[in-house]
Amino acid sequence: MEKLLKLDIEKFVLTHAEWIRDHKSLELAIKYVEEVLKDNDSQLKNVIKKL
Repeated sequence: MEKLLKLDIEKFVLTHAEWIRDHKSLELAIKYVEEVLKDNDSQLKNVIKKL
């Protein structure tokens, strides 16, 4: 259950970051991801890799 929740959070953040990247800039998307996932380094790295 915890692993599923982790993946859902990553997918949620990635979806929003992709929108920001597409409509604003990649730099702004990365700042968003860093702020949202600042307490979880592994999720942060996973989302930035996919972005």
